Amino acid sequence: NSVFELLNSKQILLETNKELQDQLSKLQTKEFLKRENIEQQTNVINFYQDLVKIFDNNHIQLFKIASIDLKNYLCCSSHRLFLKNPNHYVLEKNLPVFAGKSFIGQTEKSWMNFVEVILFSDTAHVLPIKSDVFYCDARGKGKPLQMSCLINFSQSKLNSQIGDPIFTSGLGGVFNSDIQVGTIENIKSISIDETEISIKLIADPLKENFYGIMGNKFNET
Repeated sequence: NSVFELLNSKQILLETNKELQDQLSKLQTKEFLKRENIEQQTNVINFYQDLVKIFDNNHIQLFKIASIDLKNYLCCSSHRLFLKNPNHYVLEKNLPVFAGKSFIGQTEKSWMNFVEVILFSDTAHVLPIKSDVFYCDARGKGKPLQMSCLINFSQSKLNSQIGDPIFTSGLGGVFNSDIQVGTIENIKSISIDETEISIKLIADPLKENFYGIMGNKFNET
């Protein structure tokens, strides 16, 4: 009887210990998620304040990423990003979209609970850019973080180097001027008086969770 009671007591202790461990694990998980949520809220607030300061514009709305067409982004010409739009904002086409401290693309359309964004690397996208030496219209190359443009300079006369910063020119009326979007990655001679400039973008859609869209107003449906 004594042995049986001892074993029964140990079994009860083991079960109680397991229940306590489960409860502790749930509390730790809950506390972790709470800290993560607070940290995320702080990051969002800081991100918004940075955007307002950089672009000197209060008409900015933040959106969280819903998905990216990863299959096409990694292999093909169509590079699209989808943002959550729980408030059903009706957004105009071609509003500038930025992530981190740089532009990343522009709005294509809004439908249901989403905003579709065309990225700079999409082959259908053209972005007016400039450096300290030249202006050109850069087109997406259909590869992650890649754009390129042709300029009417021979490579020998082009006073540019790999690593030089590339900025928005402000031409076209969509994007603010003088915002760095990338750097020169390669310089290639195409003909006697034509050179291809390859550009690596600095805003990576695979590393961002929140995006800003700039517009004069955001109307809810």
